[in-house]
Amino acid sequence: KYSIKIPENCKTLEFSKQTFRVQEVEISGNVVNITLTSIYDVKDIFELSLEELMQVEVTTASKTSQKISDVPASVVVVSREEIERYGFKTFEEILENITGIYITDDLFYKTVSVRGFWSPKPNHIVILINGVPQYGFYESAVLSAMFIPVQSIERIEIIRGPMSVIYGSGAFFGAINVITNTSVSENPQSNISASLGSLETNKLSVNIRKNRKTSVFR
Repeated sequence: KYSIKIPENCKTLEFSKQTFRVQEVEISGNVVNITLTSIYDVKDIFELSLEELMQVEVTTASKTSQKISDVPASVVVVSREEIERYGFKTFEEILENITGIYITDDLFYKTVSVRGFWSPKPNHIVILINGVPQYGFYESAVLSAMFIPVQSIERIEIIRGPMSVIYGSGAFFGAINVITNTSVSENPQSNISASLGSLETNKLSVNIRKNRKTSVFR
């Protein structure tokens, strides 16, 4: 509760807070109740203004939480809402639809590359889950051996450009950090998803979440 003195000719008040949407309230009495909406709770990203988008916080660029406007790098954030809207079924499919990222398949394994750069070995870009690198030096960007259930992804942060200072020599082209919903939710929920398609295609995924630990069955 706050008490503020308002000039008589003032008819509206504007309230703002970092990572929340700006709200304009019309003065109609001596008491005004304000409920701010987090920018992360907005389902349609196109409802956010450019200023609000620049307040989105990422942790991959420096291993600490920063606003995108303060990060001196090219940053792409894929939210849970976008994953559900476009119906992505696999982690690989999400990456294939990100501008500047492409998948290389040489029949032995699939690797992640960035536009303008390519390496015959998968040691140029690092993939992390909740900030933890998943493979060794020669396997940092191999998709063939990586199963990340889409149902468990809360958002993906992609930093394009040299990140070797932070993540080692295997991150010269950039870093991809997969943030799961168990790491951001105090009360994670279990779910079951199933899909059927042509040519006898089917998939069943069961995610059991409890106390920030995830068990995945496929």
